[in-house]
Amino acid sequence: MMGITGNKKRTFITYVLKNEKGEIVYVGRAAGYGSPKDVLYGRLTKNHHVFESNPELVADIIAIQGNRAANMGAEEVWYTYFKGEGHTLLNKNPPLSWSKIKAPISRWRVRAYADDLLMP
Repeated sequence: MMGITGNKKRTFITYVLKNEKGEIVYVGRAAGYGSPKDVLYGRLTKNHHVFESNPELVADIIAIQGNRAANMGAEEVWYTYFKGEGHTLLNKNPPLSWSKIKAPISRWRVRAYADDLLMP
């Protein structure tokens, strides 16, 4: 990939924030130009309420996606996974809405992530 200014293709990532014990306390997503690390740095330095309130947290990229829908679906999948494993997450709300009206688009986004995982 080219540097931040030369890359015309967006990079989509899913990341976690871990506490000093290594426990996952936050799941997030970000998109931008440059390497996955560039995108993560950009997200954490632009008014990230959880990271700014908890500067001891350590960020880790856990997945890279090829498009925005997959990015949104990935955040939901990982959020649900870590929540189900008993992690206490600092996320204010679940990433996607599962209300009757929004459930179809949420399912589509999760499916987009599943499809993205199959891409070479």
